[in-house]
Amino acid sequence: MGQTHAKAIIDSKEDIKLAAICGADIPSDREKAAAFDCPFYTSVEAALQQEDIDVVDICTPTFTHEEVIRKAADAGKHVLCEKPFCLT
Repeated sequence: MGQTHAKAIIDSKEDIKLAAICGADIPSDREKAAAFDCPFYTSVEAALQQEDIDVVDICTPTFTHEEVIRKAADAGKHVLCEKPFCLT
C-alpha cells in the first residue's frame, strides 16, 4: 500500500513532494526509495527528525499503527493512516 500512496503523491498535481520512505532494511524498500528519488530511513525516529517532512502517511502493518501515529504526532507531524487505526 505504501508504494501506491507514494506513486499517488508523485503523480499529484498539488504542491507536494515525497520527502522520504521509511521501512524495513530490505533491498526492495531501498530500491523503491531510489526509484522515487527520495531518502530512505530504517528508523521512524530518524525520519521524524527531518524538518522537510510535514505529513506522515502510515502504511505499516496494523499492529504498528498506534505506536507510529503517537510518535508522529509527538513530533508535530500531520498524520494520515491506513485503516484500521489500531487493533482495538
